Order: sequence, then structure tokens, then C-alpha cells
Amino acid sequence: KIAKKNQLKIKIFGLDAIPKFTLPYKNWLAYKTFITQIFLKKKILASNTIYLSTVHDEEILNSYLTELDKIFQMINKCEDGLDIFSLLDNNICASEFKRLN
Repeated sequence: KIAKKNQLKIKIFGLDAIPKFTLPYKNWLAYKTFITQIFLKKKILASNTIYLSTVHDEEILNSYLTELDKIFQMINKCEDGLDIFSLLDNNICASEFKRLN
């Protein structure tokens, strides 16, 4: 609903207890980095994977959804021309984990 409200395409997958999402855009990894960056500034450890717990009450979930809505608003602006790279404090995240051996 939040992605639709912000006119963003979204793909949701994974397990019910550990849902994941991607935004199928050219700058997805920059957006993923931005999502994590903003949540960390709000003292929330989050990315595009959501680890649900029975201790997550309505207040915690609403806080997460409120922040995600704000982030999606910014991503929508980036899709309209705002430079996502100007919003990042650090390098873009890696696309995947690779074996060390």
C-alpha cells in the first residue's frame, strides 16, 4: 500500500515471517542503501528484509511504516529526477554476499 501510495513499483517475496521487497528500478542498490541509511539515523536496524517478531507491537510497526512511507516519498522524487547519489552518506551496498573461499 505504501509503495502504491508513492507510485512505486514493488516486488514482495520471501517467507511470511521474513518478507523481502525490491523496487525494480535501475538505481535499486542505491535505494536499498538509502533505506538502510535513513532507518539507521532513526535508530532502526532495517533494510529491504523485514524480520518480524512477536515483540513487535503496533507502535513499533507503525513507526516502521511511517518512516518507510517517508523514504518511499524520497525515492519517488528520485525517480522524478532528484539525484539519489546526492542523498547517500556512504558507498552503495554490495549486490550480494560472495564466498570468501
